[in-house]
Amino acid sequence: MHFVLVCAANGCPKLAEYAYKPQGLNDLLDERTHLALNDPEFIRVDADEKVVGISQIFEWYTSDFTSGGKSLKGYINQYRKEKLGADFKLTIYQYDWELNEFIKLKGELKIEDLPDQGSSNLLIFTPSKLLAKRQYEVNLFSNLYSQTGFRDATGNEVSTGIRSSILTTMLQFTYGIADNARINVGADLILSAGSVGSSQSSSHFQLFGSDVTARDVAVTSIGPRVKFQPIKKYSFYSIQSSFLFPVANDPEALANRSVFLALNRYLWNTQFFYDFKLSNRFRLFYEFDTKYYIRRNKEEVFFTPNFVDLPSTAFVSYFPNGKINLFVMGQYSPRYGRTAVPEEDPNGKFGLLQWYVQLGGGIKYQITKHIGLELSYGNFVASRGIQGLEAGAGEVTNFAIRFIR
Repeated sequence: MHFVLVCAANGCPKLAEYAYKPQGLNDLLDERTHLALNDPEFIRVDADEKVVGISQIFEWYTSDFTSGGKSLKGYINQYRKEKLGADFKLTIYQYDWELNEFIKLKGELKIEDLPDQGSSNLLIFTPSKLLAKRQYEVNLFSNLYSQTGFRDATGNEVSTGIRSSILTTMLQFTYGIADNARINVGADLILSAGSVGSSQSSSHFQLFGSDVTARDVAVTSIGPRVKFQPIKKYSFYSIQSSFLFPVANDPEALANRSVFLALNRYLWNTQFFYDFKLSNRFRLFYEFDTKYYIRRNKEEVFFTPNFVDLPSTAFVSYFPNGKINLFVMGQYSPRYGRTAVPEEDPNGKFGLLQWYVQLGGGIKYQITKHIGLELSYGNFVASRGIQGLEAGAGEVTNFAIRFIR
């Protein structure tokens, strides 16, 4: 019963996602005991030191677990897949009486919204989830794109003879403002660094290497952002919208700069997030974006005035425990716009300009209760530059650190 009748504290065994009924009750009790005693957050095994941390529950109710002459270790081993060795020492860790994050929400909660494996932010704050009122998040996300060529209209890769790289770092601040946890506001700041290597053999991480022939860095854009849950009963669906203002001078390197840093355009980016639980350990995350680029001024922008990217991305995530998320992803992103600047060719038609397909994967790790890390890799496996445009044929390495409190 100690693994079923639990309170709302972080130190409790995990709450089930179903109601208990008389039929099959003993089997359900046995299932919850197995889950609790195999949960690495509840039974904390240090195999190197041969020390096992167990909850104060075992100290408070020792007699309940040792009836019939069993030892505490013997009771635990009845239910564990990986048995505790005879030479492993049991220690009691301090009970965490802090209320779990969901209890802090004042809005309506549904049992399906509760995580399976504890109050790890990695499990709670999946892409579609919002912060509760007065919670805040600081996220630093870096994307390093590098290429030695591009693809033409036939899909053939054309070598440039050099390696070009762009490191885009986004600093995001998000704050929960609604009692029902359905509205968040925030701001984004983007710093871009670009470089050109002396040859194709230059390192993928060449930004500051000795073989770099040109490099540059600048704050390229800044703007506000809002995220909301449009339908109350669908907590797994949310929308985020931001508007970024370009602030750097000549970021496309058309006049003064020697290295391309970013598009010299306003960006209205709207993102649609959807989470779907496949099982206790597998989840599907889907994201659809509308990125509308608006030219800053006609003197500095070439080819097409305004255009829209429509990336569609799917992630399949595996959660072996509450601290680790392994994922694979696939993305298709077409770009639509006019085939010419109206001032130069008023007959330019609206249509598909280019597209790419990206495949990749990565890992997320919750290093503390509030801090999480992410590392991922993606490759542009196919692309086309349809209306005389070049399409990327490079690879990306991403790193992120997230703090939520």
